Amino acid sequence: MTAQSRWTELAAQQLVRYEALFKLLDDIQTLDDIALISRHIAMQWKYFANVAAWRLVVAHDKGFLVIDGFRGEARLADVQSLSPWDEHHWRLRRPRLVRMADPLAGPAPPEHLTGKFITEIEVLPLARTGRCIGLLSAAARHEPFSELDNRFIRLCGGHFADRVSDILQQQQAIEALRDSEARYRAIVEDQTELICRYLPDGTITFVNEAYCRYFGKRREELFGHSFMPLIPQEDQRLVEARMAI
Repeated sequence: MTAQSRWTELAAQQLVRYEALFKLLDDIQTLDDIALISRHIAMQWKYFANVAAWRLVVAHDKGFLVIDGFRGEARLADVQSLSPWDEHHWRLRRPRLVRMADPLAGPAPPEHLTGKFITEIEVLPLARTGRCIGLLSAAARHEPFSELDNRFIRLCGGHFADRVSDILQQQQAIEALRDSEARYRAIVEDQTELICRYLPDGTITFVNEAYCRYFGKRREELFGHSFMPLIPQEDQRLVEARMAI
């Protein structure tokens, strides 16, 4: 094989790896299920980087989400405290390359990142706007990571952590909204005053129990209907005038 043909072959291999990476990045942006995204990563990572196993840790408001990838499978766990390995590197907040042939300094890596054929582990803290949002540990098999491997690991790991963090924040916002609505409903249900919520055209969207008792109606009979027929006819013009303000 000539030098030119060898270069052409390497360029073609790199192109295939780039295509596999960017297809995966496009795919995970369209998904909202963290478990499904993690399985995609676990199955596809080997096609563009020499990654035999990995762990991603992402912070959220109640602790951390730990995602382990190994042999095409992904395992997720919500934890309140980190393992010694993860805690050490989270606090360190510096990239680190751990060569398995060298004496280990610091906590031992997770079991699935070790083994007979693992040559090194790359640890990457993932920071956004000065805040650490995630930590990636990726293990190389047989051969050390190449420069291209490192580039792809940083790209994929960064997008992966960003997507997981975004989804977790969305879930937290939805949960907070539900809690707020539940508290609001509990408060208004305890009131003896008549309370209702309605659209600009008078269509009822919420009533408390006192409102139902006063008019002798069930909620199902009131929702989606205007409250105007419930108002005494002599008061309807006054109510309409107030609604028009």
